[in-house]
Amino acid sequence: MTPREPAPAEQVAAERAIICECYDRLFAGDSVTALVRDLNARQVTTVTGKQWSRATLSRTLCRATLAGLVMHGGEVVTELVNTEPVVSREKWERMCSLFAARKRGRPPSPVHLLSGLMRCAQCGTTLVGAPRRQLPPYPDGSFKREYRCRRTNDPNRPGCGANHIDGLTADRIVAVAVKARLGDPRRAQRIAQRLARVREQRAGIEADIARWDEAADDLAAKTAVWGVARVDKAIAPILREVAKLRDRLAGLDEPEDHRVAAADAAHAWDEAAERGDFPVLRAMIRRALPNLTLRMPARWGDHSVDRFAWDGTDSGEPPGLDETAS
Repeated sequence: MTPREPAPAEQVAAERAIICECYDRLFAGDSVTALVRDLNARQVTTVTGKQWSRATLSRTLCRATLAGLVMHGGEVVTELVNTEPVVSREKWERMCSLFAARKRGRPPSPVHLLSGLMRCAQCGTTLVGAPRRQLPPYPDGSFKREYRCRRTNDPNRPGCGANHIDGLTADRIVAVAVKARLGDPRRAQRIAQRLARVREQRAGIEADIARWDEAADDLAAKTAVWGVARVDKAIAPILREVAKLRDRLAGLDEPEDHRVAAADAAHAWDEAAERGDFPVLRAMIRRALPNLTLRMPARWGDHSVDRFAWDGTDSGEPPGLDETAS
């Protein structure tokens, strides 16, 4: 097979600019159809030289490589090395959520945050959000809702119809789980390791500075014997070296202490929730709990945290769920 010729740098830069433009316009509210028409009118073609369609643009914008990621079996498995991402992982996940919400008819309502993101432990069917207006409303006056496994007559889409949970309670439990999972100490440990490396480098540089300062002091003490001119000439290279070391010290990128990882994850969730960024919240759920499963109730009215299998099994409980109000 003949190796593929690398694209010219100008072409790569132009393609990256188009991708970023598409992301910005779709997030701003432009439709995919309008974007496709505009690209074709401007004679901006695909990499194969063809016109854009809704399908090709959707697939292109959802490619994991745009965020420097590698996927296998529908999950991110690693990051590309020596590759500059076109967009951030957060933006890519938000774009994927945006397109996922548009598939197969009516998108999930922002009221039903977990619709399509949780499976029934008994039959494997995806649970969907549903209003329960016939029941008394929540204390804030909003109508009752739930996530339910719907019974179907389609043999290709089985559903037991027996599994359901209160919507507001489920949202609150999963919110705590997502923040706990994204702030997991195992994830924070990588930050701690990087912090240790940076601090080790800092200690080495500071030790070098101390040695050079001591040498400069020793030379300065010889002023009476050598004279000012000779001492200044001898000290000059030492001062230059100290200046370089101080520049290196100032340029060290010391990450935050790993203990704030959980707080950062919680802040990111709360910030997205406050601004009503539904796609970002759903993307965070997918990232933290890709195999979220709901067990069958142990009793009538069971809406407890024990019903959630975070990794699709009975293991992998995120820390901090004792804080969840059931």
